[in-house]
Formats: sequence, C-alpha cells, structure tokens
Amino acid sequence: MPAVKSYLTAGFLPVEYDEGMTERWEKLLRDFGYSNVEMVDEHGHTVKFLLND
Repeated sequence: MPAVKSYLTAGFLPVEYDEGMTERWEKLLRDFGYSNVEMVDEHGHTVKFLLND
C-alpha cells in the first residue's frame, strides 16, 4: 500500500477498467484520507470523482 500512496502523491489517477474498481479505489482512498479524487478511463478521460462529498 505505500507504493499506491506514493503514486497518488505523484499525481497518478485511478483508472476504471474493470467492474468493482470504484469500490476498491474508494476503500484505499478512505484509508489514506483522500477525498474528491478524479477517476479516468483507459484513455485518460474523466469518468467520475471518487469520495466526492
């Protein structure tokens, strides 16, 4: 998990490429204390924002 947090800090955006990705990413993001994180598709287009409270 430290590597995932490093990627997010470096600007990596979660990619939705399979069923269940939203739920998996939201759990990780909650654990890391993130909110309102952009999720993109395989082409880099915004799909949604995660934990957009």
